[in-house]
Amino acid sequence: MDPLNLFKRASLGFTRFYFKRLRAVSVLMVSLYCTLAPSHAATHTDRSAAPYELKGIWRVIEGNTGQTRAWVQMQQEPDKTYSGYVRKLANLPNIVSVCRNCPMPYTNQPIEGMRIFWRITADNNKIGYFKDGMALDPKSGRVYRGNMHVSMDGHMLLMRGYIGVPLFGRSETWLRETDPAILKAIEQ
Repeated sequence: MDPLNLFKRASLGFTRFYFKRLRAVSVLMVSLYCTLAPSHAATHTDRSAAPYELKGIWRVIEGNTGQTRAWVQMQQEPDKTYSGYVRKLANLPNIVSVCRNCPMPYTNQPIEGMRIFWRITADNNKIGYFKDGMALDPKSGRVYRGNMHVSMDGHMLLMRGYIGVPLFGRSETWLRETDPAILKAIEQ
């Protein structure tokens, strides 16, 4: 037999072997996907899943020092939007307790108890994402538009506040408060 025909026969055999194995693996992958897809889809449509929950007490962290500035409670309103209220300010020397530069009706109001987030809606296309909210920065008195994202483990809240387009804005990361002693002190 000539070497060229031998090579053609060997490569044809290898090709058939390879494609049979590839077909078997792809059938296995499709069947595995079909069995797992319904349960996977169910978890992503369930908005009440605890890790992606926005409701709760969040610790506001100072960006440049890493110190806690305040604790904000996020809660769902009757119209299915979310709002955030300052529950407690940290005992730091540079913390402002009255909103001096804020627009009406927030001018000269105490920051503790103030609603600083409102009209936040859940993004039905992305689990754990919240959009189209408004945020008041009590330090500067500015009102921003904003989006939020709860991390997959539910311990971090990533926020983006902006005026105009999200490109021109500021990001903050808050931590979910889990310390029972602090939670008890905030509730009092």
